[in-house]
Amino acid sequence: MPARTRRALCFVVVQAIGWLGSHSAWAEEPVRPAPPAAHYEPDTHPQSDPPSPKESAPPPIPNAAPAEVPALPPPPLPLGTLSLWPNGKPAAITCENQPITQSLCRYEDFSGILTTYYADGSVAQVLSFANGVLDGLIESYDGAGHLLAREYFYAGKPRSPTTLPSGVSVPRDRPLPPPPVFAEQSAIAATPRITMDSADRDRLRGLIGLGFRGSIGLLASSAVVPFYLGGILQVIPNMRQVRPEFSVGASFALRNDYARVDVPLSLGIQADLFPGADTMYLVLAASAAYSHRWVQGNVPGKQTESGWFSGAEAGIGVRLRSGPASYWLGDLRLGGMGRVDTASRLLLPQPDGPPEPALGNHFRMTLNLSFVGNLGA
Repeated sequence: MPARTRRALCFVVVQAIGWLGSHSAWAEEPVRPAPPAAHYEPDTHPQSDPPSPKESAPPPIPNAAPAEVPALPPPPLPLGTLSLWPNGKPAAITCENQPITQSLCRYEDFSGILTTYYADGSVAQVLSFANGVLDGLIESYDGAGHLLAREYFYAGKPRSPTTLPSGVSVPRDRPLPPPPVFAEQSAIAATPRITMDSADRDRLRGLIGLGFRGSIGLLASSAVVPFYLGGILQVIPNMRQVRPEFSVGASFALRNDYARVDVPLSLGIQADLFPGADTMYLVLAASAAYSHRWVQGNVPGKQTESGWFSGAEAGIGVRLRSGPASYWLGDLRLGGMGRVDTASRLLLPQPDGPPEPALGNHFRMTLNLSFVGNLGA
């Protein structure tokens, strides 16, 4: 074999053995990952220090719990306002012009039971508080003490018994608090209501009525027709639909040269046309009168004249009650009287006939208005 060929063959063998040695050593050593390349933050200041290497953010951990965020405290509740009655008793707790049961607010830091009242002293609401908010049984009443509503509140909000948190129990039918009695209102709270039927409401109280009657009208005789007015005192016992009437008074008849005064007396009855304090009535009375007349002008002979009369009158009127024991009477009466004494008559001359007695038989028509007040139980 030539020398040149032997040298080439030895070179190939040496290269093969070196390659095999280097390959086996590389296979036994584990492959290591290359270190991450350094990351530099950009330098925004021309004279700052050289940028330092900054490691990249670690990868997220799978199934990790979310980060906790601190909770903000709840906003404070508005404060309720307690209003009082003039006697110092609680009237209501309101919050922004609404009752505290209809709005979420607090009454300071009060804990316990607070009762509100109506103006007459009866209970309006019974409120339960815990740390200033409604918590517990709330009851509402009407003015007569009847229970209107019962609600349960928890933490200031109404809750149904089926939605209350576990461990909170609702009392069942606990005894209701009795309505309070105040000294200044005890008569209102203790006095029972008295009901009356229609007959009692229309009945006038009292045993006997005393009244004053004013009269105005005309007196007509064969001699003269003068204007007639007077005032009468009346006594009327309260005897329901039929009752007696006693009266006495004074009246005057005036016309130009004719003047006289009468003192009438009468005894009669009043009969109501239908029952009740306000009614219409008929009146029938026997009457008597003493009359005295002054002769007008300077005439010879007697200057005065007196006489006695008797007669009767009848009329119709209306009665209107003005109070439990008083009423008004208004009526129209017609009557006639004749002279009954034996004294000599003074005559008045007549333009179309013989003279007529100045105090003679006459007819009366009067309009009357009376006010009567009853006395006695």
